[in-house]
Amino acid sequence: MTPGEFSLHLDGYGRRQERETRRVASQTAALMNCWITGKRLTADDLMGKPQLTLDQFGSVEEFRQYLDEQRKKRSAEEDG
Repeated sequence: MTPGEFSLHLDGYGRRQERETRRVASQTAALMNCWITGKRLTADDLMGKPQLTLDQFGSVEEFRQYLDEQRKKRSAEEDG
């Protein structure tokens, strides 16, 4: 296995682990929401990830610009 192939293997493994963690967190949040009153839990709450809201940005255009930058960054990482 070449170093490049090994790097791709590690990236794929990390993405699979992230998906599995999100799946378990989503299922746990769904089960916990049956008994919790008030604010509903999400997978991001359980994983400790902050949720993006429009309140964090000055305008909708800034939010769209941020999302476009994130997409470009993700595609550049995937292209390697």
